[in-house]
Amino acid sequence: MYRNDQNINDVIKKYLSEEIKLDSNTKIDDLGMDSINYVGFLLEIEEKCEIEFEDECLANNYFKTVGDIVKYVNEFKRI
Repeated sequence: MYRNDQNINDVIKKYLSEEIKLDSNTKIDDLGMDSINYVGFLLEIEEKCEIEFEDECLANNYFKTVGDIVKYVNEFKRI
């Protein structure tokens, strides 16, 4: 697991009310976050992974899975 993957998983677990098994196919909708928590969650990922999401990424349906977020972060880090 890459360091960014672990950072993202750590942030996700902080926002969950119950323990669930996370993998790259875990759907964002299944995490049970409302829109305010979702934005806070992404802002915390920005801070922890030292990246900046584009504005359109803050829309609730931009990322479909945890893997989508990990891929975005890893691609951003390559720039």
